[in-house]
Amino acid sequence: MPAVATAEAPAAPPPPAAPAPAPAAPTPPPPPAAKGAAPGPYSALVELKAVVETERTISATGERKLVRLPVVATIPQLLTAAATTTTAAAGEGGAPAAAATAPVVVLIGGFQSRASMYRPLARRLASHGYAVLQYNAPLLKIVPDAEELPFLGAACGWLRRRVDGGGGGGGGPQEEGAPPSGAPLVPPSTQLDWGRAAVAGHSRGGKLAALHYARGFEGPPADAADAAADGTSSAPSSSSSSSSSFVPRFRACFLIDPVDNTPFTPESALYPSAARALRALGGGGKGAAAAAAAATTTTAAAPTSLPLAAPLACATPAAAAAAMAATAKQPPPPAPRPKIALVAAGLAGPSNPEGSNWRLFADAAAEALPGSRVAVLPDAGHTSFMSAPPGGAVGAALLDALFGGGGARGSVLDRTAAAAVAWLDAELGVGGGGGGDGAGGGG
Repeated sequence: MPAVATAEAPAAPPPPAAPAPAPAAPTPPPPPAAKGAAPGPYSALVELKAVVETERTISATGERKLVRLPVVATIPQLLTAAATTTTAAAGEGGAPAAAATAPVVVLIGGFQSRASMYRPLARRLASHGYAVLQYNAPLLKIVPDAEELPFLGAACGWLRRRVDGGGGGGGGPQEEGAPPSGAPLVPPSTQLDWGRAAVAGHSRGGKLAALHYARGFEGPPADAADAAADGTSSAPSSSSSSSSSFVPRFRACFLIDPVDNTPFTPESALYPSAARALRALGGGGKGAAAAAAAATTTTAAAPTSLPLAAPLACATPAAAAAAMAATAKQPPPPAPRPKIALVAAGLAGPSNPEGSNWRLFADAAAEALPGSRVAVLPDAGHTSFMSAPPGGAVGAALLDALFGGGGARGSVLDRTAAAAVAWLDAELGVGGGGGGDGAGGGG
């Protein structure tokens, strides 16, 4: 019987090959660190200190009293010695290099605080090219707001004489610690740019900064020559000192958890409302004169519950810097317009109570100062913006317990400085910034 052939079953097809793994997506580079979140390129800083004698007029009696005002200026050396030498060698006949200019920021501290409590912020700003001026109001003395306002002019006049040699006629405030005649005051590579001046402040100092800005905003000078020739505000000066007092035109305003009138300092001629002055600045249409008049109006309390645009909560320096940027590009207005930037503590306490704190300033800005910016640091308390007084951790804990502390000071400093540098660069035209909506570009 013939053999029966059997057909072999066909071999099963091989399983399909597993698809090749997709190439891993490239890891995006980390976002660039916010400028101001770390020390800037100018590590060589000069601190000038003195005690300036000026006068305070007692409003109730008209009596003039001598005030010894400690002042300190932190100034960056904008050109290193090597850069100066290289530039000079390249010049005709080895002429000295042209000096670089540092915009001036007047930083006003809170009630009974000391300039040293804001030294980390002052040095951070200086490392990014700003000259920072501070003063210490009399300790353990109550000086009403209206009587303290002239202190700024005395401090600015001192710095202008010391660095620029301007306005140094006789009869002005006296100072201690002046160098011998002919001694260099600051590196010859740095000059002060009073045409690009800003005012900043924390707590009550923020209120005073807002009052100065409201009373002296005139828009940027036409050019540097105009700034040098006519750098003072056209607002009437309330200073009782001699002509050596100098108040620049402030082209930018940066407020740090500011506090306006409180139940202890109700609105009056001695304690004008900064929120009211800002409203007058933006909506009065008469500039400094309207702001000064409105600041001393006592017929009604400043509004406290106007609609507020949602502020941006900022947990990182990059977020704080971004909060200062314009949300949309708009054509510049025909004339510079006033506006403010504000960094606020997310935690209210005894020193920044609701009804007196940053919300008043933000409300005023939302109503009358378009283009203003508000950033809130959710974990910050009122004293988080200050370095601890002597006593280390114990001193810091006591300060925070008494006046309302919050998040880690280092993190708060980084976010505040990032916001400040972003705002000041844009408003003062530093590093190519131009005040995105025309508030103060160029220069």
